Amino acid sequence: MNCTKELIEKGIEWLRWAIDEGYTYVKWDGSEKAKECPICCDHSKEGGFYGGNCIWLASAYLYHGMGMTDIKCAGDGLLGRNSTTTRLLYMPQSRAQSFIDSKLGAGKFKMVRKRTRGKLTTADLERGDIIYYYKLGLCRHVAIYIGEGRIIDCSSAYGVDENSLDSAFTCRLALRMVYGSLYNKTII
Repeated sequence: MNCTKELIEKGIEWLRWAIDEGYTYVKWDGSEKAKECPICCDHSKEGGFYGGNCIWLASAYLYHGMGMTDIKCAGDGLLGRNSTTTRLLYMPQSRAQSFIDSKLGAGKFKMVRKRTRGKLTTADLERGDIIYYYKLGLCRHVAIYIGEGRIIDCSSAYGVDENSLDSAFTCRLALRMVYGSLYNKTII
């Protein structure tokens, strides 16, 4: 199936479902447990699901929300929140895009960043973008932009929740799905 605006809307609808279901936060500590998807692994707890973290949420948004079966749903399914993601800010545009293509599939995601490595604003972002927040030069958080200055993310304070784009972190990089690019699609 081709990536379309309707598919992105379906993914955002799934994110709102995750908020309603009370997904909680599990600290990103590199362990397999923190990377597991609470839907696939059925880690439900009293009053809500076992939870995930910001990387898991972005992966699950694609995998469960949109049914993109070639994207992993585990927490390490996207680019992660590591030194490589941080280096994307400083790589030449073509090299950074080649890296993204090698990890997520050629032509499926476009990198969005300022040439001056400045802060991305609502004018730079589109509904459905996966955004990366930086603090002190390091990638610290990942969220999904849902438009009108709002994001859905997963934090230790609130679990999966809707928040303002502005925070203590600086949004400096985004991944945008390329409309018309092909994805494996199954009914989840």
